[in-house]
Amino acid sequence: MQRITDADGQDWDVTVGRGSWGSFMALFIPRGDGEVREAPLPVGEASEASGSLQDMSREDLLVLLEKSDPRTP
Repeated sequence: MQRITDADGQDWDVTVGRGSWGSFMALFIPRGDGEVREAPLPVGEASEASGSLQDMSREDLLVLLEKSDPRTP
């Protein structure tokens, strides 16, 4: 898990989640008020998903957060 702060000062925990049909998602969990957001990760296995997030820079994670959508149950 990583923690980032967006341009508005909101802190987010970033971790891997599962999407439909076995896809892997980056989950952005707000530290405080706000909704959980998600963005697809272009990987096929759990180990790739975790490594992919760990390899991303803060800037890469912020771009992914910008492209994210509200998490759907």
